[in-house]
Amino acid sequence: MEIIADALVFLSTLYLKGIHADALPYLYETPEFAVHLPLPKNIPTTQQTDQWAAEHYQLFGMNVYPYASAFLEPDGMLGGPVTESVLHFYQSGGFTPPTQSEAPDHIAHELLFLAHCGTLAAKAAEGQNGASQKQIVQIHLLQTRFLQEHLTLWLPVFTHAIIRQGNRFYATLAELTLDLVNTYAQLLSATRLEIQPILPIPPRAGLLENPETRLRDIARFLLTPFDSGLYLSRETIAHLGRTTRLPRGFGDRTQILSNLFHSAVDYDQLPEVLNLLDAEIGDWLAYYEHLKNEYPTMAFSANFWRARVQTARNITGEMHKELVNSRERSKK
Repeated sequence: MEIIADALVFLSTLYLKGIHADALPYLYETPEFAVHLPLPKNIPTTQQTDQWAAEHYQLFGMNVYPYASAFLEPDGMLGGPVTESVLHFYQSGGFTPPTQSEAPDHIAHELLFLAHCGTLAAKAAEGQNGASQKQIVQIHLLQTRFLQEHLTLWLPVFTHAIIRQGNRFYATLAELTLDLVNTYAQLLSATRLEIQPILPIPPRAGLLENPETRLRDIARFLLTPFDSGLYLSRETIAHLGRTTRLPRGFGDRTQILSNLFHSAVDYDQLPEVLNLLDAEIGDWLAYYEHLKNEYPTMAFSANFWRARVQTARNITGEMHKELVNSRERSKK
């Protein structure tokens, strides 16, 4: 556990700072990371450090937001019940995030909390601080609850969202994080402290049945991971626009995707946009199937998100069907 805890601490710094000078010696010693770094191992130039900083900001500041709330809150906003739940876990474990510059549910803080609990458990197992068997069980229980009720729910979605952006260094970081958390959870499951995860509320239904629903409402649904099981970043939406050569304007993600839908309607290219979205949805469905098969501790999460992605596919499928029907009606 202590080795895993140390690794979690190191990975957390990469989420917070990206590639930086202090981390380079350790990155070069890790084959998975080293292949994505410049050779020879010279002191990085200003141009390189600026590029690394820009890539970090482009990914986590503009495209994939590294907060649990962005994935687990029904409105995707920070500072709600998800954040409060995370803070409660922290308080129960006597953990204080080392920096207040990021929200408590930032991925780096959550990994640090897990490492903190691992260190507590190791010390308790060694009989340090006069730990009793009851206290050891309580620490294991806290970790198990945090993983099952929280981290393993959103980490898989966050991981695939990063992979979809195409930056191989950060894709590697995300994949290693998922592997490490899965290993951690497997070790904890050996304690037989099984807990039934708290079931979040079911996905919203009846979106297309509501006559008041607009394209903007559908865009908002698809862009809210808690509803759709997807994470469509700015870059993903931009790719849809570039592929179809449709204007998408400016604004937040909801506005841009809504603009793209309206442009597709105006230029009679909605089927093309829906087909591209269906391919995106298919990729996510395949990922959740892989997750269920390869990561046993994530099976609940995989099934949970897969059901939501299927809802998204049903909605885009109904849109496509209605478009075909309207064209048939116009021919009569």
